[in-house]
Amino acid sequence: MRATAVVSAEEVSEVDSESQVPKPRRSVRSVAAGAGTAIPTEFTTQGNKFVIRLPASLRKKILQISRRHQRSMNSEIILLLGRYLEEQRSQDVIANDQQEALESKLSRKLRALSAEKREALLALLE
Repeated sequence: MRATAVVSAEEVSEVDSESQVPKPRRSVRSVAAGAGTAIPTEFTTQGNKFVIRLPASLRKKILQISRRHQRSMNSEIILLLGRYLEEQRSQDVIANDQQEALESKLSRKLRALSAEKREALLALLE
């Protein structure tokens, strides 16, 4: 069974299924401010909606986490996606730095070789 969730930058109020009383939720901006984290403007633009189908088990997990943090499911999803994307960007920067360091090291080693050895190495690579 799949559940459908509407993910938008607007605050969503969850209703406790047992008491039918709305539970207060915090907006993405208030969550970010409380955590000392900046949410990029592309994640907080008002009016952008995206419908996503979630497996029931994933929706339940997100609901539990969002209630524990006193956030709306929408805010929790945006925060988690933002953190994931920032982590991916950081990993890309690290990988790029490692690639540049390797290329620099290879370049230094190549320049240190004699002309004869450089020519032999180039011949091997072709």
